[in-house]
Amino acid sequence: MASLAKEDRRNPETGRMGTYWKIAYREDGKQRRESLGFISEKEAEACLAAWEKRKVTAVAPMPAPVSVISSVVPTLREWWGGIEEGWPKWPPCRMLDWIDARNLAKKTKRSADSARRIIVAELGNTPLDRVTAAVGDAFLAALRRRGLRSKTCIIYIDWLRRSLVVACESKIIPEVPKFQRPRNTDRKPPKWHTPEETAQMFDALDKRVEAGIIGTLSALAIRMQETLAMRPGEVLHSRWEAITKDRGWSQASLRIDSVVYPDGETWQPKKDSRRTVPIPMALLSRMRD
Repeated sequence: MASLAKEDRRNPETGRMGTYWKIAYREDGKQRRESLGFISEKEAEACLAAWEKRKVTAVAPMPAPVSVISSVVPTLREWWGGIEEGWPKWPPCRMLDWIDARNLAKKTKRSADSARRIIVAELGNTPLDRVTAAVGDAFLAALRRRGLRSKTCIIYIDWLRRSLVVACESKIIPEVPKFQRPRNTDRKPPKWHTPEETAQMFDALDKRVEAGIIGTLSALAIRMQETLAMRPGEVLHSRWEAITKDRGWSQASLRIDSVVYPDGETWQPKKDSRRTVPIPMALLSRMRD
């Protein structure tokens, strides 16, 4: 019988404390756990249901230990890119199946797809049991040669390690090597503007608009970020329908929440970022122009 387990951890992507979810189950008389990551409780429950369904519907036997099947250990290209014709039928535990079974957010799936392309391009012909710490160091060096940000390198290294964890849990490889995890050097300390600095920035912004260097909408987006402390994505997905007027336009506020588009696509703000912010009259007058 599987159950959900959680613990408080610091999310390396956001730098804040969050809930880290795992699936706890018993196998071969031992207590085991499968990591789900920093997701919501609803997503964790959906992952648990998909995990139990996969266990029930899996009819293919688990592969033999790596010492027996070492001659047919898949490469990273086969592990990430699907079963090639003639390849033995592995259980539904390859990375694409593992990702689909977890009902991950679209942003996480896009991250996995980007990581898959880089992993296959750099290490595609490497068998899973030949991926060592030295291979991980070479992969990290290749990522840096591509000029990727340190945060992006961390994400790709984590996906490489996660694919090996899935292979280890599926008894394809005996253990997961320890990779060097680079430091996030992209994070900068917050910069708080004084009222004088803000006024100078807005004056310079108006001069650029008058000179035609920047458009009025772009200038308005910058003003919203500075005045309302909004993220760029939150500004770009703001709609007039999200503005509420308590006493006409004298006390207006903007609701930052999910947006559903006519084509069915849904935009979601970051976790715990749904909020309502008051709109000053100086900004509101520019928004109405």
